[in-house]
Amino acid sequence: MVLEAQHWVNDTYGDVDGYVACDTDGSTGWATVLSLTQALQHELGLSPVVQNFGENTLNAVYAHRLLPTAETNENIIRIYNYALWCKGYTAAPRADMWDTTSQSSLDDLYEDMGVAGHHNWWLWARVTRALLRMDQFRLLSRGSGTTREIQQYLNSTYVAGYVVPAMGLVPCDGYYARETQKGLLMAIQYEIGLPTSTITGYFGPGTTAALKQHTVEKGDTGRLAYLFKAACWFNSPTYDGLSPVTFPWEDGRAELTAATEEWLRAFQGFTQNAVHGMGTFQTWAELLISKGDESRPGTGSDTAETITAAKAAAMRSEGFSAVGRYLDEHLPPGDPYYIGKALREGEAQAIVDSGLKLIPLFQYNGTQLANFTQPKGYDQGLIAHTKAKEHGIPPGACIYFAVDYDAQDHEIGQIIEYFKGVRKGLGERGAHYQFGVYGTRNVCSRVSEATGARWSFVAGMSFEYSGNMGFPLPVNWSLNQIYEFNPKAVPPTGFTDGTIAPMGLDKNVWRDGADPGVSRLYLDERYQDMIRQVQFVREIEAAYDGYMEAYPGVPESARRDHVLSFFRHLKYDDGQWPYVLQPIPVSWIDHLSSQNITLDSDFSWPNDPVAHTPVDFQHLIASCQGMLKYYSTSVNTTLGDGTGWLGDLIAFYAEWRNDYDHLSGSEFCDLYFANPGRPSAFGEQDLRADADAFNLAKLLNVSSEVRLSDALESYYLSETLGGSDLRKAHRRFRSFTGGRFGGGRDDVAAVIRGALGNGDDNHSSMMMTIGRLILLRDLAPWEKPWNLGDELDGFVDGVAGKLIELADAEPEAS
Repeated sequence: MVLEAQHWVNDTYGDVDGYVACDTDGSTGWATVLSLTQALQHELGLSPVVQNFGENTLNAVYAHRLLPTAETNENIIRIYNYALWCKGYTAAPRADMWDTTSQSSLDDLYEDMGVAGHHNWWLWARVTRALLRMDQFRLLSRGSGTTREIQQYLNSTYVAGYVVPAMGLVPCDGYYARETQKGLLMAIQYEIGLPTSTITGYFGPGTTAALKQHTVEKGDTGRLAYLFKAACWFNSPTYDGLSPVTFPWEDGRAELTAATEEWLRAFQGFTQNAVHGMGTFQTWAELLISKGDESRPGTGSDTAETITAAKAAAMRSEGFSAVGRYLDEHLPPGDPYYIGKALREGEAQAIVDSGLKLIPLFQYNGTQLANFTQPKGYDQGLIAHTKAKEHGIPPGACIYFAVDYDAQDHEIGQIIEYFKGVRKGLGERGAHYQFGVYGTRNVCSRVSEATGARWSFVAGMSFEYSGNMGFPLPVNWSLNQIYEFNPKAVPPTGFTDGTIAPMGLDKNVWRDGADPGVSRLYLDERYQDMIRQVQFVREIEAAYDGYMEAYPGVPESARRDHVLSFFRHLKYDDGQWPYVLQPIPVSWIDHLSSQNITLDSDFSWPNDPVAHTPVDFQHLIASCQGMLKYYSTSVNTTLGDGTGWLGDLIAFYAEWRNDYDHLSGSEFCDLYFANPGRPSAFGEQDLRADADAFNLAKLLNVSSEVRLSDALESYYLSETLGGSDLRKAHRRFRSFTGGRFGGGRDDVAAVIRGALGNGDDNHSSMMMTIGRLILLRDLAPWEKPWNLGDELDGFVDGVAGKLIELADAEPEAS
């Protein structure tokens, strides 16, 4: 019937002034419903027709005042029937007739909208607009039943009875998006007392003033309490650290409870607002718009203007602690659009000398989709690295690459490719710098999940961008841009403390504990902490000479194992570890203690000098020792693998089947495998440690004479890859996938599938098979990987694909 509708509407209205034809392919889409919209406009006397169901069309339907049951115009009846078919509802077999089938389907649609029984000509105008859009009113796949319940409540309470005249029917598909957010805000505006003639769904001065008079708290009931809980639900989950906290909906109970207050405290802490568990204006604003309360404190900033020592001092005196500045500008000074936004020589030093932290930004245009391709991302990653080094930005700093426009959801896939290029470009220069993303909430979240962007810089000030409406704050947000000091505004709002000329400056909320920014510029001693720790390992190795003298018969060949054992004796010498590896001689630990060489629970290893993240050295060494003892590069998995990557993989598999079995294996891996923004049983740092453990074991396996200190120095410190500043650790994932699995995606998948299996494809040792059964003992029999069938393929391919992707992003051997 959709194909019939397409032919009919094109044949009937093809010569109408303004009409734009749709494709005749039998598929419903915007083109088809907009052609039907133009047909309805023509039948109602509007000319020329346009591809939009706006106020003129709405008023024309309203003025027509005929429900389908009373309609006499056969063409209008056809439009209504075809619209039902396009919406997925069965209509009359003869499109020019409105029969009981059509009416029954229309009744179903009204019920799906939450407005059952409200058959009147005023509501019909809004139903017609909903029919002739792509809005959905049935619960879509993976949509939330609670969200749909709220959507239907909004329609039944505020639209059906003409309570808010300007409000249209919100979709009831279970997804919180722009139209639902707008509908929620209009309902709130009504409940806080705005005159109905001023209710528009825009968060302006009137809404601000009214919300300041409507604080809600535990014990409040009624419709405003319900709407406040709805706003909380739409911002759920929030986070306590990296742990998600889901809002307790409590079956839609219109009362703010102790559970509401508890969640609210977590939300306020996560968004860096005052924590008190009440719905003050600041909290209302944070729940409803991406910038939140623009008047709240913000210690971060960014600007396109040069920061002089005087400006830096003024900013410090006014409470700013950090400033974002651009590493480069793609236009030459003679270009009419050149603005001179790039860091000047000596400016970075002036910033850090003032006590401000520097936030490095990178933007070459970035204002339209054409600016975002993988080759451009790759090139700009290389340029960003070069410019950062020129300005003395130290390794480990995060550079934010900008998506400076309202990117639509369907465009973000291409933007992700750009960031993959950025990652590859930075990786080929040694991955000295982390990369972050600046953009809307949706852009930041999707890019971070897909590419591992470390931090998100949210363009919250653009609160009417579609990418900020209907999307929660990204879990890895670091800065949220909320207010602009603009000296060119009317009236001007440029930042000044009275001693400097007004300057353009954006105020940002800078999240505690997130990106620390740059506090000092690059120094050649960046590897000194690691060098000192390698020297500490050498002291332990040297102490073995005295141990052999004290305990005759202890062999020289055991030196390396004793050194490895020392670094795991606090945390990895109980349970199964003494059986998997070996008991640690108490005499060895006592001997080291007598030499004032001890390891306490607070022992910390320097940050990885390549990835610039913390290293759990005790875990790393335990895994390395296991992989060395049971060293294997074949398809057969061993207990050594179980102490490292395979143990983590099995725990990750169990997490999928226990907690996320609503996701396919590939979807779960895309979201949670080695993703720095999402905690899981196999996080990014876990994978890095497992890769390093194998790579170090491989270096040690060359000869029993290779000492741990030699392997550490060779791996983390020695420039052996032919390029400046490139270490073996810069190719950790290439070395790991090639050395342990064979290098190719199919090779990786084969080892993983064999390790998880329990049949003909099981290549594990008997001891590893027993270990796997122990780790998976809590899963139901049908959840065991060897019973999962084809569903396991997506999980295996997801892990293998991410490993190869990480490897490909690293520099190739010279």
